[in-house]
Amino acid sequence: MTRSSDEAVVDGMGESAVTRTYAQLLDLVLSFEIKPGERINESELSRQLGVSRTPLREALNRLVTEGILTSRPAKGFFRRPITAEEIFQLYQVRSVLEFAGIKLAIERVTDAEIDAFEAFMAESRKAADASASTQLALDETFHERLLGLSGNQEMVNILRGVNRKIRSVRWIDLTRGGRAATQDEHGAILSALRNRDLAACSGILEAHISRRFDQIDSAIREVYGRIYAGPPMQERVA
Repeated sequence: MTRSSDEAVVDGMGESAVTRTYAQLLDLVLSFEIKPGERINESELSRQLGVSRTPLREALNRLVTEGILTSRPAKGFFRRPITAEEIFQLYQVRSVLEFAGIKLAIERVTDAEIDAFEAFMAESRKAADASASTQLALDETFHERLLGLSGNQEMVNILRGVNRKIRSVRWIDLTRGGRAATQDEHGAILSALRNRDLAACSGILEAHISRRFDQIDSAIREVYGRIYAGPPMQERVA
């Protein structure tokens, strides 16, 4: 059977094409160029990104797997709506994971691993003027790397899934500023980790990653306000 050029792209240079397309789609999602609940026009998106339909479909399916998009039979792909309750629950999962992870990390981490982590931190501080999506990626890397010090890769995998689903709300946090304060908190976490001070690590983490329902609701209302410049999404307020 003769294979199409699109199939050859996926099997040959395809993974790089899919990865590039995935990154472009994610930027469109994070910047709300693709709006919550919006149906995705694949033909238009293919032209916009300058990519053929096969790698585009692969990238869209990857976002479906990550829970960022949904796929409906005979109707196509849609950006998932954002709900405060779901995001709040995901933040709770994130907190549980990171608190458990820091306890394990304190028991097993070496000074050499902390040295390497601090070198990464020094490099990431140079990205202070980078785009919000780049800063968000660095912040996710920090927390996934921190959890990785626990030695439990399954916990890291779960955190990555959670981070993907809360990116839109965290993107709003980053566009509000405060990157320097975030970096200072990261440094304080590593300092407490070097001292094997569980109480200090836990306290800093709690202040750093915890979000109340009303804070999340406010961020989502801001999202919808920016998108539609109209009435905010109606969500219950705790």
